[in-house]
Amino acid sequence: MSKPMYFRIAVIVLWLSMVAWLIRYEAFPEYFSHSIAGYRGMLTRDTILMDSWFKILFRGTEIGYSHTNMDINDDNMLEHYVINNRVHLVLNIGGSRINVHLLGTVILDITYNLSRFKFAFSSPALVYKADGVRENGDRFKVSVTAQADQTNTFHIIIPTDVILFSPMSATIMKHLRPGQQVVIRTIDPISMKRTTLLVRALRKEILSLHEHIEATVVSTEYNGITMKSWIDEGGNLLRQETPIGLEMRKCTPEEAFSAIAGTQNANEVLKVLLPLLFVTENKNDRN
Repeated sequence: MSKPMYFRIAVIVLWLSMVAWLIRYEAFPEYFSHSIAGYRGMLTRDTILMDSWFKILFRGTEIGYSHTNMDINDDNMLEHYVINNRVHLVLNIGGSRINVHLLGTVILDITYNLSRFKFAFSSPALVYKADGVRENGDRFKVSVTAQADQTNTFHIIIPTDVILFSPMSATIMKHLRPGQQVVIRTIDPISMKRTTLLVRALRKEILSLHEHIEATVVSTEYNGITMKSWIDEGGNLLRQETPIGLEMRKCTPEEAFSAIAGTQNANEVLKVLLPLLFVTENKNDRN
């Protein structure tokens, strides 16, 4: 596998673990045939009041957290709903802290249509930003910055019938029963091109997370990589595992912040993450 593809998959694994964005469902059309109605159905009071925290572990070692929240701008019709996801990873190398940040923002207008989206990834050796703004209809202007002096601007078409955010998609996934599956089209945050995910409901399990909770185990396949998620009957994400050893567990804000203490030895983390996070060549490859 080439380094650009390795980097792309690494970022997408991290990104899809935290924010499954720009998702369009191709199966179960009874759920997804109307985007506006679908968003109205998904933006329930529970979703609007959403404030979710997850600690991130690597092979059992806490290395960071993910925080998701949603705000409403009552005085702004074009940028009415603002959904944010922040990921902070901390590695301890020889007593020094290395911080890796991911930030995702999705902005909907008052009619639940996508107005703008942002994606940012930063580490000591790599900065990547993407900012998309609706210009007209389904046409978006996207600016991608790989380094401070390297900005590429182009246009893409994003259909109006999109589901933008993981708590929403998890809510929809609660309809899946073991043995059922759904094919999803999404957008690669590096190439800004469409790709395909396959989501399968595998089985029911009792998950121990402060208490015993019955959850549906769901697998997501992307480009040969399989991630597993545990979702409760209300559609809430409880736990997620990735094939490179990263894991998310639902937690309190206090538990999340304690996960970035940076006191754990990072040797094993570095063996897997640094080759993925610190690739700097061909970052604008859009194959």
